[in-house]
Amino acid sequence: MSHAAKYNCLNEQHSYCITTAESRLVDIESRLRHWDKYNSIKSTLKQSISYIEREKYSLQLVYISLKEISKMQNKVNELQMLFPQIEQDLDDMQRETSEILSFTKDEHIMIQIRSDHGKLSQQTAKLKESIETWIEFLSRIANLHEHFHSKCDQIHYNLVELTRCLEDVKIDSLGASQHHLNMLKNEQLRLVGIKDTLTTTNEIRDELKQPLSHGKSITAKEAYQYQLESALVEARGHLENLHTAINEINVNNFMTSTQKVSKVSATCESSIELIKHLNLMVLSETQSDEEDTMNKLVTIECDKFTQYQTEWRSKQQKLEELRSFPIAYNFICVHNDDYLTCPLCTNRNWQQIDNDLWRLEQWLQMAEANQKSQHTNPPTDIDTLEDTIQDHREFLLDLDSHKSIIKSLNIVGEHLATHTLDTEKAVRLRERLQADNQRWEKVCSLASHWQSQLHHALMDNKEFHRTVTELCAWLEQTENKIKSSEPIDLTSDMKLIERKYKTFRELRSDLVRCEPRVVSLQETTSQLTKYLEANKSQQFDEIYAKLTDLRLRFHSIRRLVEMYTIKIAAALGYDPTFDTNSIASVDTLPGIQGVSGSLTRVAGQESNANAQEGEDDEHINTTVLTRSYRFLGRVVRASLPIQAMLLLLLGVVTLMPHGEDYSCTLTNNFARSLEPMLRYPNGPPPI
Repeated sequence: MSHAAKYNCLNEQHSYCITTAESRLVDIESRLRHWDKYNSIKSTLKQSISYIEREKYSLQLVYISLKEISKMQNKVNELQMLFPQIEQDLDDMQRETSEILSFTKDEHIMIQIRSDHGKLSQQTAKLKESIETWIEFLSRIANLHEHFHSKCDQIHYNLVELTRCLEDVKIDSLGASQHHLNMLKNEQLRLVGIKDTLTTTNEIRDELKQPLSHGKSITAKEAYQYQLESALVEARGHLENLHTAINEINVNNFMTSTQKVSKVSATCESSIELIKHLNLMVLSETQSDEEDTMNKLVTIECDKFTQYQTEWRSKQQKLEELRSFPIAYNFICVHNDDYLTCPLCTNRNWQQIDNDLWRLEQWLQMAEANQKSQHTNPPTDIDTLEDTIQDHREFLLDLDSHKSIIKSLNIVGEHLATHTLDTEKAVRLRERLQADNQRWEKVCSLASHWQSQLHHALMDNKEFHRTVTELCAWLEQTENKIKSSEPIDLTSDMKLIERKYKTFRELRSDLVRCEPRVVSLQETTSQLTKYLEANKSQQFDEIYAKLTDLRLRFHSIRRLVEMYTIKIAAALGYDPTFDTNSIASVDTLPGIQGVSGSLTRVAGQESNANAQEGEDDEHINTTVLTRSYRFLGRVVRASLPIQAMLLLLLGVVTLMPHGEDYSCTLTNNFARSLEPMLRYPNGPPPI
């Protein structure tokens, strides 16, 4: 190479170094500006928050002077006017934080910056809420003070008028007194007329209230109509929440808001199922124009829910398409055919994918260990099977959450391996990805196989089918018992009404105890429907439909019985409220989970039940609940030996000496406690 070529090469390298240094200098100055601005905004925010906290602390007084209310209001309003600027500073700080996080590599600085911004945002929100509370509090005090002064002025005015009237009476003549007397008689007659009008109005009001609250009879039609109206109002509220949640979701909060939308959607689905069921119950009672109107309202709500579901699926698909690769990777490059490497495939991205692959491998190791610990066959006990299905559902949710991660790792890994000069490094990365993909496929296959086994175990479980059949039979018997008591005549004998009141209260208690079991079985079955759409059998569809209908019937019958109980209690003059604490405590008993095992053989006892029904119309078959109490009895019997052993140990401990430095331990111990004591080693006891 000639000297001219070397010179040109050095000159080009020198120009490149100068250009690179200048660009890095500009970059450093820009980063310094962002950092200085961030510190400036942070300092300003801390000063503003400290100032507001000091001023707010000065408002924490034991007594508030009424004369200082206006000054305090002005002061609080001035503090409130500071929050728009603080919020603007927080937005600026957020932007500067994003800029700093885009070029910093120090994890400690990144965590500290996020922590500072979060703390300042949280302090600002709390201060704003506190100031708004103070504004409301001072406004109420000012309004009360103004109302007090107005009442005082009114009392003062009335006192002056009375004083003037008394003075006029003293100096009034006989003729004027007669005139005033006539005026008072006219006012008396007018007041009597007003009193008669009020009496008539009260009678009309009582007549209007009579058919509403204390009717002569209560029918199932009225009860179901009231339930349907309440359920429609509840469904409208849930649908409004779903619409709001769908509108609020975007690309930035897609991952965090999806769970919220799913939860609200499940609540809406439950409400829609309930109003459909209640609408069928109302239509089965009678057919009129009013029922047609309610049917139209139910149809409108169902169509609205279908429309919201369609909107959510469409928006979810669009947001998933708009989502970029993981934030940890800088993927903004376009490659040409001439390039062998990509300048943006930095060591930081290699380190990031290595960390993510390590986390994925740790999770795969945990998943494989979990699958190895599973038994060859699912359990046959229905309670254990429900727990196993619930655990597997949680595992599948975790598996779904890692699906997008492994997909992104495959795309990013192939990108990095393609545009690197280190061939061995690329080969190792591809081999590692291939091994992880094989482990992932094996975990998914085993999870699908275990899911299928759980499905067959649930469908072949005799205890499960027997429980569902017995619950259906018990509920049908309960419905027939209720229908035989309808309509409830509130004008009949008080003893008969009181006996029906006790019967309905006991029936409601039984329904409250059994309903959680039905909900548990329906949820267990629904968890299998979410992942076995392709392998579902006709038997599975039938049992799921039966459980769904059973849950809705339990819910509607319980509310119907509650309404009957409240109406009868109002007619008897009792307090119609229920003991919610006792209900909650019953619902949380572990025995509820075992109700199914001891449900009575209703099919074999129908003749006995009919015979008892002929003897006593008010008897309710409650033997369906016996296993709850048997479970509690088993718990008590199992705990008694442990309690006896602890009591024995406590008694032995009380007989042991407390220490070794007392002379009484030589004689007054357990070994010599039964020997006669003829003398006192330490002198006679005090008298």
